[in-house]
Amino acid sequence: MRNKQKLIDFRDNLIYLNSKLATTNFIIFFNEFIEKSAILDYIEKNGSFDDLQDIFSLFQKIKKWTEFNKNFSVKNLISKINLHNKFNIIIERQIIKTANK
Repeated sequence: MRNKQKLIDFRDNLIYLNSKLATTNFIIFFNEFIEKSAILDYIEKNGSFDDLQDIFSLFQKIKKWTEFNKNFSVKNLISKINLHNKFNIIIERQIIKTANK
């Protein structure tokens, strides 16, 4: 029953995020996607700091892509990722900077 509820929650989040994409820009959408998918929580429990840097790097790359295309969409994102894969172009990992204390 717990897994069924997770699927229902996932579906509801997809529906919500899809409607959000129609009313906002892609950066705000992607940020909410990261929050709602709880991917950062998953990485914190099961991943490494490198995984966090990869998410950060992807987010920074998406920001650059949206600078050139104000109507950037999920379809555009998938297309960009497919091109990177097809031509074996990596998205360079960016180092997350911490504030000096």
